[in-house]
Amino acid sequence: MHSNRCAANRTGLIVALALCAGLLLPGAMPLWAQDTGPTAVSAPLIEQRIKEIEAASDIDDETKLRLEEQYRRALGYLEAAEASKETRQQFASARETAPELAKKERDTLTKLEEEQTEVQLDIPEDAPASDIEQLLNQEKANRAAVDAKLNDLEQRLKTEANRPAEIRQRLIDARDQTGKLADQLNTPAPATESARDTEARRWVLQTQAAAVSAEIQALDQELLSQPMRIQLLQAQRDRSARSLGRMDTRVKLLEEALGKRRKTEADEAVDAAKIAGEDAERLHPLAKSLADKITELGNDLKTLTDNLEATLREDTTTREELKRIEDENTAARQKLEVAGLSQTLGIALQEVRQDLPDTRVIRRQSQARENAIANAGLKGLQYEEERRNLRDLGAYVDSLFQQYEEQQLELRRSGDPSANSPEQAQPYDRETLRQPLLDLATGYRDLLDRVIDTNDDYIRAMTELDFVSQRLLTTSTEFERFLDERLLWVRSADPVDFDSTLKLPGEIVNFLAPSRWTGLVATYWYEIRHSPLLLLAILLFIGLMAMTPRFVDAIRATATKVRRISTDAYRWTAEALGYSLLLILAWPLLSLASGWYLYQSLEGGVFEKAAGFALLRMTPALFFLRGFRVLCMSGGVGEVHFKWSPTHLKRLRGQIDRFMIMFLVPLFVLITTFRMDPGAPADELGKLSFIFILVGMVLFFDALFRPEKGVFTGLRPEGFSRTSLGLKRAIYLVLIIVPIALAILMLAGYVYTAGEIVRRVVTTMWLLLGLIVIHELALRWLLLVRRTLRLKQARERRAAALAAQESEEQGEGSSDDIPLHIDEPEVDIGSLDAQTRKLVNAGLLVLGISGVWLIWSSVLPALGILDQITLWSQIETVNGEPTAVPVTLATLGKALLIAILTIVAAKNLPSLLEIILLQRLDITSGSRLAVSTLARYGIAAFGTMLFLSTIGGSWSKIQWLVAALSVGIGFGLQEIVANFISGLIILLERPVRVGDTVTVGDTSGIVTRIQIRATTITNWERQELLVPNKEFITGRVLNWTLTDEVIRLSIPVGVAYGSNVEQALELMNKAAVAHPRILEDPPPFVMFDSFGDNSLNLVVRAYVNSIAYRRETTSDLNREINRLFNEHGIVISFPQRDVHLDTTSPLEIRLHRDSDAAEPA
Repeated sequence: MHSNRCAANRTGLIVALALCAGLLLPGAMPLWAQDTGPTAVSAPLIEQRIKEIEAASDIDDETKLRLEEQYRRALGYLEAAEASKETRQQFASARETAPELAKKERDTLTKLEEEQTEVQLDIPEDAPASDIEQLLNQEKANRAAVDAKLNDLEQRLKTEANRPAEIRQRLIDARDQTGKLADQLNTPAPATESARDTEARRWVLQTQAAAVSAEIQALDQELLSQPMRIQLLQAQRDRSARSLGRMDTRVKLLEEALGKRRKTEADEAVDAAKIAGEDAERLHPLAKSLADKITELGNDLKTLTDNLEATLREDTTTREELKRIEDENTAARQKLEVAGLSQTLGIALQEVRQDLPDTRVIRRQSQARENAIANAGLKGLQYEEERRNLRDLGAYVDSLFQQYEEQQLELRRSGDPSANSPEQAQPYDRETLRQPLLDLATGYRDLLDRVIDTNDDYIRAMTELDFVSQRLLTTSTEFERFLDERLLWVRSADPVDFDSTLKLPGEIVNFLAPSRWTGLVATYWYEIRHSPLLLLAILLFIGLMAMTPRFVDAIRATATKVRRISTDAYRWTAEALGYSLLLILAWPLLSLASGWYLYQSLEGGVFEKAAGFALLRMTPALFFLRGFRVLCMSGGVGEVHFKWSPTHLKRLRGQIDRFMIMFLVPLFVLITTFRMDPGAPADELGKLSFIFILVGMVLFFDALFRPEKGVFTGLRPEGFSRTSLGLKRAIYLVLIIVPIALAILMLAGYVYTAGEIVRRVVTTMWLLLGLIVIHELALRWLLLVRRTLRLKQARERRAAALAAQESEEQGEGSSDDIPLHIDEPEVDIGSLDAQTRKLVNAGLLVLGISGVWLIWSSVLPALGILDQITLWSQIETVNGEPTAVPVTLATLGKALLIAILTIVAAKNLPSLLEIILLQRLDITSGSRLAVSTLARYGIAAFGTMLFLSTIGGSWSKIQWLVAALSVGIGFGLQEIVANFISGLIILLERPVRVGDTVTVGDTSGIVTRIQIRATTITNWERQELLVPNKEFITGRVLNWTLTDEVIRLSIPVGVAYGSNVEQALELMNKAAVAHPRILEDPPPFVMFDSFGDNSLNLVVRAYVNSIAYRRETTSDLNREINRLFNEHGIVISFPQRDVHLDTTSPLEIRLHRDSDAAEPA
């Protein structure tokens, strides 16, 4: 096997040498050009073969396609061989010319450096700002070109640095490929292969071998010429760098000159405006008003000029900062690629990480800049409008005259005394004033043109600055994320040993040196005397501390109102929280103000500034700990409003007090030592402070979360105590093990790692404390709402019982006469409360997960790496161009979170809306159902669209799918869709409501439930009928109670012929008027309707206020009319029949005896 491989290698080498000979010797025939026939392979020959194949009639189409594809592959290999040949010649030429060109570049650069000519501007001192700006723009364009060339040279040098390894690997692969091609050429053609196929296959192999051989020669020449080409690139780079530096200097000088010139011109314009104003004061008030405009415009020009110069300076600073970060980013990545992440490099990168700008500040500045650009644009529109008025100066002056005359006329009409003032009494002559006004208007127009140009320059400068700031923000964010993901597990200090602990006493003595603390006190006293705001903060602190007993009394005063149901309200909780906030603010306010002024003090030294920075960083911790301590005070919000256990609150207060001492004091020492020197966390005092912090966390977590006896176990019965014992133990172990593990990491030298994790653990703890307070506030609100709704329901039931009792007292009827009455469904307060609790818990869970993600994603690579896993890409239009935007695993997680949140909200949020509506409005169940149903479907639709847009879906992509689904649904599910849409229309327009009496077809009854597909109607026999919603929209529906429940009763009565009709009508009217449910307005009405076959038809018509009383009232009237008619002898008619016998012939009468009848005795 070894001998075969050697033979193959020898064969490949022979083929390669033969190919090289064929390429280098003009008269030789290369191997690939040798064919089985007498003709050599060339591009014309292959093209001729292709034409022959296309014209051949004895070859099927499939064979033609196969042969044509083979021949075109051969043509491609020939073209690749020619391209490699040209590349080889270029590299060979570079070997000869590059050294000489590099020497010339070096000589030129040396000569330029020896001359060291200072960059000067050859512009006149009185050159206008427009000319200087034109030169500046030209210089910036040249600088951009040189900068692009320098970047290209840097990129080419970086590419050349990695090129040798790539070339060597490609040479190995190419030589191996050459041997395989030689073996395939030496293999006899299969017996089943046609001559055409054999020729095409061999031509492909020969041309491919030629292309590979040419590539090998080109790569060899590239390797041989690389040192010369690198020297040339380096020389060109150095010269471009020098040119760029001089251009930067020239740009800076031009910017300074332009700024000075703009300021000079602005000052001249302001002075001219002042002179014009002084001259105008001697003229008419009309001229003075125009001069005042000129003065105001001159001030605007001066302000714009100052803002423009400040923007340009900030732009320069931002560009320099961006350049620095880009260079540090590139250098850091290169060092990591070459040497890996060592301890020394890690420490250096940690210092780089500390020097990165604060992205939050950049975002705030960008937002303020956007507002400034918008304001400047609006101001520019006003200037442009004023400039249009000045196009015709004569017309402008005439408009001033007209405005002045109209103003004077209005003053005289109104009797204003100012019309007779000395200023207004000056002589007014248009011809005299016209020329001075024209001169002023001309100056006003020229000044306005300058202001417009300056405003445009300001907007353009602000836009460029915003663009650079966005680049700085993007670069800083990416670099920060890059460092955070790699610096976490870098050893930043030496492990703790016996020798290092010996340094601890000296560090403690140095930290507690009296000179440092006396200097701190002196600096603080100096700031108090020279900083009014610091003095005000101290006075506020003293005032808040003096008011502490009153705040405590006010908080406890709300407890008496909360404990009584009749006076309990959510506003007492809000009031108690407000007083609690005032109790909390005193110490954090003092810490914040003192820390800020110490950190910014010009009189303070390193220790004073470090102590101030420590106070600033301690303020959030002090605020949260102090806040939770105030919430847990006796008679405070936690005990009275949140219903926390007083016994456990007492224990919790003691634990918080101890933790504040064990956490805040070491934190101050740690931050101070760190700020005094970036390497301070590696000293023993910093490590000792860190150990104290971790010990305090362990003791605090142990006291709070111990499974059997922890404070949180009994703080609230339905809280942490209801959690399973296994979950309690898991949480407890995590909270105890994490600080211990961090302490071990710190002792092992991973101080930066432990510090970053602890910082995020503490931030997570503040987040959890905030979520606990929000959760308790939500539960408190739900408790009050539930209590209010239950009281409201009790009152409604009592009112209904009283109404029923009154109805029974007014009259009794038979059970058959009792009307059907379907009550509205009673609100299930318990179910709504449970669903709302679920919604609150789910919302807080999502908020907590999102907060934890934001806190930890930049630190843990396991989380941050999710943004680097691309699942697919979507095409979006960015700046008018289609761009592929990746959809990462983190994006998919966000989409799943949106889906879960949508499902939870769709199920539970309508319940919260019902609670709010029940509390604020007196609405029926139908309205509640409409709101909750529409809210549910609206949430589902919004969540679905948000989910699809998050994973890359857009309307342009899914509109065809939606159209297809619409067509399919239209044919297959048209009835269901029709009922669905009809249900929405019913919920919106409400033609029928729960409790309405309706007639649909031949069915009458009361609407008891409205759903999205069908409506339930209960008829008078208490049978439930499901009616599709479509029937209510497309069919005829009679709603007896849509707008007015008043209904007319029509009771017909037939009396016998011969009865007293007037008396009967009077008795019927008397019965109707006497009934308590018959309305007086409109009054009852009786009438003689018609003559019937057997009776005189009378009718009484009366109105009742509800259809519920229709049957009962009809029965009562019928009984009363029957009683009155009987008393007065009026007969109710009945059908009568007269029998007439035919007597025209004798009647035949037959008598029959019953055969079964008994004989008489």
